[in-house]
Amino acid sequence: MKYATTLLAALVAQQSTAFKLDGFEIEWSGSQNGVPLPESEFNLTKLEFVPGSSTPVAGAKLAARANKVENSGNYCGTVGRAQASNRIKFITGTFNHPGCSPNMNFSRIRFPQAVAPWVGIDGDTYTSSLVQAGTNCVVNDPSGSNTHMVWVQWVPGSSYTLPNFPVSPGNVMKVDITVNTPRNATLVIQNQSTGRQERITWTADERGAGTIGGIDADWIAETPQYFGQLLDMPKFDEVTFRNARATRLDNSNLGVLGAIQKVIPGQCSSVETGDSSLRAWSP
Repeated sequence: MKYATTLLAALVAQQSTAFKLDGFEIEWSGSQNGVPLPESEFNLTKLEFVPGSSTPVAGAKLAARANKVENSGNYCGTVGRAQASNRIKFITGTFNHPGCSPNMNFSRIRFPQAVAPWVGIDGDTYTSSLVQAGTNCVVNDPSGSNTHMVWVQWVPGSSYTLPNFPVSPGNVMKVDITVNTPRNATLVIQNQSTGRQERITWTADERGAGTIGGIDADWIAETPQYFGQLLDMPKFDEVTFRNARATRLDNSNLGVLGAIQKVIPGQCSSVETGDSSLRAWSP
């Protein structure tokens, strides 16, 4: 089964790193161990797996900890919240890309199953926009065959995989997102294990699509949607987020402690382990 179905940008032919896509203007650059990558290395392919805004669900009251715990239908990790008067202008975090395997603990077994760790801004309390970048481990069928990918998204636009950006279980990924204006953001995705880095700057068009609120700081392992249907979470290697930090307009930091800790009942647990670290795992 092929998940990335529509090739939207192959800059081999265009010989340009700037183009229009999905209501945005996009600029790209990349490097491998500090050596600039040729334009032919950059492709964006529409991804039918769609990470998105948090889906709250009801659940039992959990024991008190440093972070308040909320049940979610698809978010597992930490969400920090800023005030509209002091918005988030930058977020960063590193995480290990997990391996994954079939989760048979459902009354109705469905495939594919997927887990998508990512770093982003907005999408929880501010649902008009969500800028995010991360990876995806997909279990394609009961045999346990996997697909691994790197992806980016600016909601309400589509998500896109970077098919020339390899990632493997255990690789350490770093994501930086800078809000230049409410309609312009720069995403830097780095595979610290291989030395590959790509930088993408998005500018929303004059329609104002995807205006950034700067309210939510997200370090999440998510179960995404596939063709509009929320997937089940596979069993996956524990994901540890480190160096998790957001910066607000007044240059103060927003960390993990005191934020909201999201869990997916029966599928994914998470816990804060410090002001810049957290863990997410299969229960």
